[in-house]
Amino acid sequence: MTFDVASDRSRRAVNRLLAGYGPRVLYTVYEIGADLAELDEIVRRAGEHLQPSDHLLALPTCPRCRTAHRGGTAETTAPLGWIVR
Repeated sequence: MTFDVASDRSRRAVNRLLAGYGPRVLYTVYEIGADLAELDEIVRRAGEHLQPSDHLLALPTCPRCRTAHRGGTAETTAPLGWIVR
């Protein structure tokens, strides 16, 4: 999961949240092992710290198809992003 957050306070909050789910790979990139239900919960919790101009992107790997994509902006038109299989 990766994110782009303008506010330092929000960025720290999202970093603390994601650090509880997996290791940091880059400054705002985390490798998180989670099923889609848990991923939805993580996205929901992270979204509490996001502003409309912020971005959050999660790229889960589906065990069956090995490809999936969920992400988007914090805009109300795409609160949970998209799923592409």
